[in-house]
Amino acid sequence: MIPIGFKIRNAEGLYSTGGQRPRWSTHGKLWRTEGHVKMHLHGLAAKTYAGKPIYEGCLIVQLYSVEGSGRPLADFVAEIEGKKLQRADMMRHRRAEEERRRDEAEYDRLKEKLGR
Repeated sequence: MIPIGFKIRNAEGLYSTGGQRPRWSTHGKLWRTEGHVKMHLHGLAAKTYAGKPIYEGCLIVQLYSVEGSGRPLADFVAEIEGKKLQRADMMRHRRAEEERRRDEAEYDRLKEKLGR
């Protein structure tokens, strides 16, 4: 296992976004080294929220990279290309539908204008 960084997790399982006014999210911020997270904590040492220290009751979580099973790069790229084609097809369909609606609205407007 290869260490990849640190996160700060609260009791609800959410992660700190870092910064001077940290918020909580499902992904949060990744500090690459222990020194970086220590510097962040030092900078917020005196800060409180609702009268309590910002990170009261939180855990420092060290994350590790675990190598899993691999797959051929060509399959991965083909999957990405397939999704790109699906999105392009969907956008083409949406544009055609919008154009059809605009044409129908213009046809109705002209028909009304000409009294037919």
